[in-house]
Amino acid sequence: MIQLAITRRRYARQLGLAVAALSVAMVTIVSGIIQHGDASAAATDQGTVSFTVDGAPTTGGGSLMVFSMNPPQGAACPGSGAQTPPYRWQSFLVDDAVNVSALTYSSGPNAVTGHFVSALYDSAGGNPVQNQNPAANPLGLIAGIPTFNFAVFTADSLPLAPGTYKIGFACTLGGDTVSYWTGRIIVTADAGDPTGFTWAVTSPPPPTTPTSDQTSSSDASSSSEETASSEESSSSSSSSSSTSSSTSSTIASSSSSSSSVVVTSSTVQNVAAPVVATSTTTFAATLATTGASPFDAVMVAVLLLAFGRIVVLLARRPRVLPPGSR
Repeated sequence: MIQLAITRRRYARQLGLAVAALSVAMVTIVSGIIQHGDASAAATDQGTVSFTVDGAPTTGGGSLMVFSMNPPQGAACPGSGAQTPPYRWQSFLVDDAVNVSALTYSSGPNAVTGHFVSALYDSAGGNPVQNQNPAANPLGLIAGIPTFNFAVFTADSLPLAPGTYKIGFACTLGGDTVSYWTGRIIVTADAGDPTGFTWAVTSPPPPTTPTSDQTSSSDASSSSEETASSEESSSSSSSSSSTSSSTSSTIASSSSSSSSVVVTSSTVQNVAAPVVATSTTTFAATLATTGASPFDAVMVAVLLLAFGRIVVLLARRPRVLPPGSR
């Protein structure tokens, strides 16, 4: 009977140790998932890069022209390359249809089917600028940026077709984009250039947010309705003046998504200018947060850890006190 109890305690102890080890592993894995997920969700456009030649701003040039490209002063990743997983800063050159925030990186930006995707190459040796370490102090600072040119982008090796491209830097964590700085260039074919093209700086890509799109739509709607209202007002004023010179009618409208119209009619003499009533409504949209919460997995891991500890305590061999020690 005593032997059976000891055997059961041994099995229970082994089970408790196994559960405790499993729970520790789950906590570690879930913590990594949370950190990785948070970094992926935080990918944002941090600003526009600038282009210079020998310290002076440039608007572009030939394919062999050596230029500097820099993010805004103080641009930095959220962490350094010393942590686990490490932060890295990258360079990219992609066609204008590529979503920079969704790019992933291994040896440079990973390919996107049907699109041009590449790292930039330094002007000193034609080496790809990728997987660079952010500074430790100031933390995460993007430093040690080399000069660039487009000498490697030839029709034989890495053809850069005429068109519009996004160009810039990105911070990555575990290969996922965390933040980025973007510019935009236009590539034009030029038979007189050694590589066959020239490039010019153009406006940076506009932010693509629901608020921006909705505002543009609202502005377009407002312009259309205001034009229609003006025509109606003109027609009304012409009709009124043919019957009585002392009557003036003004119709004014201001458009928002609810399209409100205000009509004012009065009989006034010596009116110098029409009265216009306006109303402005601003709409803002917030992008919904998607994705599953890791809270349930964390709770399971913690409960397993507690359960393992309890089993270990219950399976511990009872301590026999010597006579007279109580």
